[in-house]
Amino acid sequence: IIVISRPIGDLDVNTIAAKMMMSRSKLYTKIKALTGKSVVELILSYRLRQAAKFLIESDMNIQQAMYAVGIESRSYFTKAFKKEFNMPPSQFLLKNKGNPDANI
Repeated sequence: IIVISRPIGDLDVNTIAAKMMMSRSKLYTKIKALTGKSVVELILSYRLRQAAKFLIESDMNIQQAMYAVGIESRSYFTKAFKKEFNMPPSQFLLKNKGNPDANI
C-alpha cells in the first residue's frame, strides 16, 4: 500500500502524499477507508513491523531496531510495540528470534 523508497525514519504524511500525488486530506480519506487507520497510525504500524523484522532477521538489539525505524523514545516504542503485537519487544524477540515464519 505504501510505495516509498526513502529511509523508514523519513516517512511522514507530506512525503507519502507527495509520492502518491494527492493532497493530505485526500490521502487521509483514502487510507482510512482502506485500512481503518489514520495515516499516522499506518506509518507507526509500518515502522513497528519493520522493527520486528529487524529483531527477528538480524543481530540488532531492541534499541538499534528502534532507532533504525526512526523512533527515539524507548518508552514510546515499547508501549506502541506492545499495542501492535500484544507483547513487549523483549518477549517478542525471545519468542520469535530466528523464526522467518513469525507473523509480522
